[in-house]
Amino acid sequence: MLQDIWTVFWRDWVVLKRRMMKFILSRMVAPILYLVAFGWGLGRSIQVDSGTYLDFLVPGILALNSMNISFNSITPVHAERIYHKSLEEYIIAPIWPMRS
Repeated sequence: MLQDIWTVFWRDWVVLKRRMMKFILSRMVAPILYLVAFGWGLGRSIQVDSGTYLDFLVPGILALNSMNISFNSITPVHAERIYHKSLEEYIIAPIWPMRS
């Protein structure tokens, strides 16, 4: 059973390694645009009592980005499995489903 799990993990790891830089860079575009637009652009004219506006803005941008990534990362995974027929590859692979 561990060999079967390792086989599936290794296949996904190889695909992720190939796409890692594209994945990271694409996820950093939105926070950088928010920082430029709201942090350095609009934020220069806003005064906050307990520090700078950028100190107030960065945690919100990080939370927004992490939620967007978690919500939007599921759809491409399933679309890739349907489009590239990788789900069928798992089904016809010589591995056994876990039995309880």
